[in-house]
Amino acid sequence: MIAAKLALGGAQFGMAYGITNTVGQPSETSLKTLLDMASKAGVDLIDTAPSYGESEAILGRLSAGDRFRIVTKTLPSGSAANVSAMLDQVRNSLTDLKQDTIEGLLFHNADVLTTKDGEKLYHAAHRLKMEGIVSKLGASVYDTVQVDELLQRFDLDLVQLPMNLLDMRLIVSGALDRLKAGGVEVHARSAFLQGILLSDPDHIPERARKLRPVVRQLHSRLAEMQLSPLEACLGYLASLDEIDRIVVGVVSPSELSEILSVPDRHVPAALFADISTDDAELLDPRFWS
Repeated sequence: MIAAKLALGGAQFGMAYGITNTVGQPSETSLKTLLDMASKAGVDLIDTAPSYGESEAILGRLSAGDRFRIVTKTLPSGSAANVSAMLDQVRNSLTDLKQDTIEGLLFHNADVLTTKDGEKLYHAAHRLKMEGIVSKLGASVYDTVQVDELLQRFDLDLVQLPMNLLDMRLIVSGALDRLKAGGVEVHARSAFLQGILLSDPDHIPERARKLRPVVRQLHSRLAEMQLSPLEACLGYLASLDEIDRIVVGVVSPSELSEILSVPDRHVPAALFADISTDDAELLDPRFWS
């Protein structure tokens, strides 16, 4: 079942996140229903971060950590490069989440680990693991360069990375294989590219207008294959043995219900290799104007 491989993305829980999100931040009542549905279906992991608005505090109020394993992150910049500030932030996250321990801690900005203070930051976080506060230590990455630099310098348990039908960069470069060869657990984010891969190409927001032609081409291919965009996006990632979790962002119980109802389909990457792109300006939301 697809539920066993899913993780809930917590960004939408704490703020109006996502370029195609027209609903905004869900109410706590709606979120409680969503979490109940996810738990009953067998989803057992939530990915969040202190930079996701109220996400951690709301998850704490809903006692989400009693039913779900929680992965959180360091702050993406600024105080993330300071050991004392990083440890304070982790304590704040635990307080907000109302948990004594968490499943995973990711460096939200992997580049801080390659600065002059990177070793200090890593060892400080590693002490949290040795103390049993954090079960798995890792990083959120964007590209192959970051993956290879981290693998050369650190012993990581978990890496979160972007991957979807248009973004096969880490497969083509061999980075995904190198992570798995190193025993690293891999969580894939951007499964739907903030909902763009599920959207009518003509209605893709202006900021990401450059994606319209390639999404139109993708949808044409899917129509020929009699696959919905949702089935293809999830089936593709679920078919990759190297991917342990698929992080999905949802803002309502109905969205989650639709995801949970997707049948198991084997969707080989080779079917879309000619459509995929390595253009970071298309694939990385940080570059969308």
